[in-house]
Amino acid sequence: MRKKISIGLLFAAFIVVLSSYFLSPYDWISGVLAGAGTELFGILLSVAIIEWLINKKEEDKRKKIEAIALKKLKSNLIIHLDFLFRLANDSGETKNVFKDFDGKYFDKINNLNMHEDAPVHPPKKLHEVIQFEFERLHDLNKNLIETYIYFMDEGIISYLEKLNSHDYMNLMSDLSVKCLFEKETGRQLFIISTDNYVEDYFKTLIDLCQYYNELVPFDKIVQINVNESMINGFII
Repeated sequence: MRKKISIGLLFAAFIVVLSSYFLSPYDWISGVLAGAGTELFGILLSVAIIEWLINKKEEDKRKKIEAIALKKLKSNLIIHLDFLFRLANDSGETKNVFKDFDGKYFDKINNLNMHEDAPVHPPKKLHEVIQFEFERLHDLNKNLIETYIYFMDEGIISYLEKLNSHDYMNLMSDLSVKCLFEKETGRQLFIISTDNYVEDYFKTLIDLCQYYNELVPFDKIVQINVNESMINGFII
């Protein structure tokens, strides 16, 4: 709307000045039109300055809100990656250094005993803890999209939607039901189902981290180390 007004004023000023030129024999009319043209140009300049200030304020506000969204996203990614690392980490290491996300890691993930007790208090089965984490991430991603859809980069939103609709995410979010089926039937449905999903899920996570890193300053990136399409590690 403001742009249309500016264009209209510019056109009007041009017509007035042009008219004053052709009516130059009539000094008093020419003078009036020239003055009117000057006034219109002054108004146009004022409108342009105001419009620039308003746009700058809106852009500054958008960037601040986007920064908040990206900060929340980074926090969500760190917690989730830390959880995934600890699932197959036998060393008990507590540093925020993620390593050995390779074929051996995926083998461990695919062969976890979901019915054993998890090292948490109060006591819970491993499948309950895993399901809670994936449901948590799913809900956080959904909330980010719904809250910041008009402020976040479209690429980030696309990756979050891809992550939330991923087969592995859906499988883990319904893990307890599947584990109950395994226990009652003796069939290892969990291992069969995840074998084709887990590596692609990690690849989607890596792609999201890399895209996020392109949008933020160096001191805010999620540091990752990817070699030959394999996940060698994350350093948060």
